[in-house]
Amino acid sequence: MSLSLESLRAALDSPNVAAMLRVIREHESGQGADAYTIINGGSHFSDFSRHPFDNIPTTKGGKASGAYQFLGTTWARLCELYGFADFAPATQDLGAVALLAGRGALQDVVDGRFEEACIKLRPEWTSLPGAAEASAAWTMDKARACYINYGGQIHNDELIERPEPAPVPVEIQPEKSMPIFAALLPSILGFIPELIKIFGSDAKSEVAKRNVAAAGVVTDAIVKATGSVNLQAAVEAMTADPAVAKAARAAVVEEPTISVLLEISGAGIDKARAANTAFVAGAQHWWQLVLNPVLLVTVLTLPLIYIIVWYLVQYMSKVSSDVIAQTIGTIVGLVLGGIMGFWTGQTYTQSNKRTTDNQGVQA
Repeated sequence: MSLSLESLRAALDSPNVAAMLRVIREHESGQGADAYTIINGGSHFSDFSRHPFDNIPTTKGGKASGAYQFLGTTWARLCELYGFADFAPATQDLGAVALLAGRGALQDVVDGRFEEACIKLRPEWTSLPGAAEASAAWTMDKARACYINYGGQIHNDELIERPEPAPVPVEIQPEKSMPIFAALLPSILGFIPELIKIFGSDAKSEVAKRNVAAAGVVTDAIVKATGSVNLQAAVEAMTADPAVAKAARAAVVEEPTISVLLEISGAGIDKARAANTAFVAGAQHWWQLVLNPVLLVTVLTLPLIYIIVWYLVQYMSKVSSDVIAQTIGTIVGLVLGGIMGFWTGQTYTQSNKRTTDNQGVQA
């Protein structure tokens, strides 16, 4: 939901809202004054006139910044909605409240339903307890204690003793999770070597950077298979127990999206090329070449790209443009990459065969 700028300012007067913002800062940036100047990675900016990566997606070098680690594209969207004129600390606070409202959690925060609010906010701030990148040590109880320490009041319904809720699957933001995935990729490849076909052996390679969506799928599969709260904890569990590592490997390789990518990258395409070469060699008439199954599949697949892109564009008002762009880029890259990979390999295979045959004749 979108509020007026006046409503955002009024919400900031609530002690519960102010305390919740402190909880978010605890593992996003810190509690010091310099939290408002931090850039993801540890450096700082000094110009509050605008977001240091205003409207720049992470795919083009943008980085999350400020006390609440706003992405440049997210901040640009908030500026458009609320007319924010700078990136000053007070404005960052208003932007954070806007995100609370956008996730439908603002009223829960105001009413003191802390745990319910945290669950709703996990997709926005993945460092919150139980979220995709949360530290295992950052439990709901510790977050609640932080909230109370900064003046937050708990609703009566949450004062009843209850067991710590198990982590639930949440939306993973590829832009924020990719740096962590890249850092852990060498260890992951040690347990799941098949992924080299998708990401290569170097986490900094262009191949790895292009497969942001695949990294999110792999992360989610590993975390679920190991029963961990985040990828770091999952890798530690795999290191400690070979059985856990085996289960994680099976979960990733059998995950539908990854299995398709492995087929595109591995032996599956070689088999398809071989079958197509045999078909072409056995054709007796020109019209049999036109009915080549691979050619027909290629022609029929291309319109799907336009359909998918058109469908995704309908969500521009609900999802940030850079996420849409990344998703479209991944889908188009996979489809066109598979097609071009097949035909390029096919051409090379046939050319190489002709060269070998000629050499045999000359010999």
